Amino acid sequence: MKFINRNNVLSCILLLGLISCSRDAMEDSHFIYFSPTEPYTRIGAVECEINQITGEIRNAEPLPASVDITAMAMYFVTNHDHNGIYVNGVKQKSGVTLNDFSAPVTYEVHSDAGIKEYTVTLEQETDCQTQTAVRLVHKTGLSLSIDAEKETWITDNIRQSVVDFTMEDSRKLRLCLLEADMADGSLTLHTLMPDNKSNWGLQNIMDQATALEVEGYEVLCAINGDTFDQFTGKPDGIVLREGEILNIMDSRYFFGIRNDGRLSIGDNEDFFIVESKLTNAIGARSLIIENGGMVAGMDSDGSFTSRSFAGMDSFDLKKLYFACIQSLDEGESTGVTLEESIDILLPLGVGHAVALSDGGSASLVSFTHGRLQAVNKSALEDVANGIALIRKQ
Repeated sequence: MKFINRNNVLSCILLLGLISCSRDAMEDSHFIYFSPTEPYTRIGAVECEINQITGEIRNAEPLPASVDITAMAMYFVTNHDHNGIYVNGVKQKSGVTLNDFSAPVTYEVHSDAGIKEYTVTLEQETDCQTQTAVRLVHKTGLSLSIDAEKETWITDNIRQSVVDFTMEDSRKLRLCLLEADMADGSLTLHTLMPDNKSNWGLQNIMDQATALEVEGYEVLCAINGDTFDQFTGKPDGIVLREGEILNIMDSRYFFGIRNDGRLSIGDNEDFFIVESKLTNAIGARSLIIENGGMVAGMDSDGSFTSRSFAGMDSFDLKKLYFACIQSLDEGESTGVTLEESIDILLPLGVGHAVALSDGGSASLVSFTHGRLQAVNKSALEDVANGIALIRKQ
């Protein structure tokens, strides 16, 4: 005689019930995307959370105060054919129809199954004017206040943010952040050297980038590279320029770009694995962020100093981040710790990052107002090398 296990029967009933509920929920899940920004937007994307049960839609982070929410178009995608989406009887067109979101807005989704309502409530900052400042205040977990902020679009796919802020212990800092969408293939990286030569030396990043411009390259921004010998200017890590290895690293890290347009970060072993695919790369002091989190066991001396970083997203490795965090305290050798830097970078979307040369070497320049300009105050300090974001020739 074959016995039936009662627990298995109950498990099957519960499983069938869950499958049925999941199917019903999917049939009711009319919106699968809803946001003020287009799907697949890499820079400035605003995520909205959709509750399919309650029909509530809210933004995952506050919108900057500079955004006019009284006349905003929403982008949306549904998961099945529908007869129409309406607000107050007006048929909505994704990315086109404007609505006033200063108060909750109710969307009606008409389908063969009937009408389902979604209530959209947008939270907006009252003080922060830029998305970067909003994220510093709301997502870092650090106690800080914003003093000044500015956002500049260098091109349609390159955004520069400069935010001055004060920490709880009165340290005054400046975050200079550059984000670039490398996905369309029009941008790439190029390793910098003094006067664009192959011999070691010292020269500030502004002059190194200018030397590359003289050679006919369109430089959009540039950041300093690895630590180096203060007398000879020889970098401590890898230097790879246009496929040519100028220096080999020893137990260090690298940041560069592959011939398929993907950004690349790794250690000494990783470099020799991907060497044939890399076109340009520089050395780095340490790996600090990996797969969207702080690297376990990361070395840190706990010191306060100015710092620079290069990073990328975790999605497809085609969003570039250059960042400098610098002290604004005059006459004081203060700055930011490595741990604080990571707390700042992670909420900005950085998935992988390396720390570059710090202190007075932390340098960032960008092409704004028709010419290359220093973004931070150390951009005119001499360094050994760097890496530039350029438009492909």
